[in-house]
Amino acid sequence: MNYFILLCGGVGKRMKIETPKQYLKYKNKYIFQYSLEQAINTKLFKKYIIVAENSYFSLIKEATKNYNNIQLVEAGKTRQESTYNGLKSIENVKEKDFVVIHDSARMFIKANDIKKFVEFAKQNETCIPYKYENNAVFDKKNKTYLKRDDILLLETPQVFKLSKILKAHEQAVLDNFVNNFDDSAIYFKYIDTPKFLLNRQYNLKITTLQDINEIEAHL
Repeated sequence: MNYFILLCGGVGKRMKIETPKQYLKYKNKYIFQYSLEQAINTKLFKKYIIVAENSYFSLIKEATKNYNNIQLVEAGKTRQESTYNGLKSIENVKEKDFVVIHDSARMFIKANDIKKFVEFAKQNETCIPYKYENNAVFDKKNKTYLKRDDILLLETPQVFKLSKILKAHEQAVLDNFVNNFDDSAIYFKYIDTPKFLLNRQYNLKITTLQDINEIEAHL
């Protein structure tokens, strides 16, 4: 079975607006709905787990009332804790199960991309989409320039064998290995080096008000 976890927690401090970005509306749909609907269109998933603050459950229920197999899970204080809450909510984990973990702020992902990532993961146990850095990069701590070809900009959705990423998160809690912003970092520490796949498609993560202005151009 495949499961889809959509992370809708967080307050979007960098946006400097009252409403979290994932609950802003564009053309009568919330931002979080765009990637959720693309996941649903793949027909790959047994369940769609939306991790969010309890105060937004009513909004999400109303927005997803026409969708099937939606489960709401309360978010944690951090992204890592929220992901773990989503993973823990999955019952009867089987060895062949895979999970896709996606940030709701990445609204431009398409169904065909999700299918491609899942297929890659089934051959390699993981799939971490990335892009190369095009700009010059300076490491101010070590006072040196870094080689751009050595830097991968990691994106979501990320796909993992469910049993292994759950085990990694469980161990991270025991070790107090916390405040990681990326699930692949936890997998890397406790399981193995994940497999990376170059993603040539547009996959902006909406972080600032300037990013909001790009929605019209790319949808």
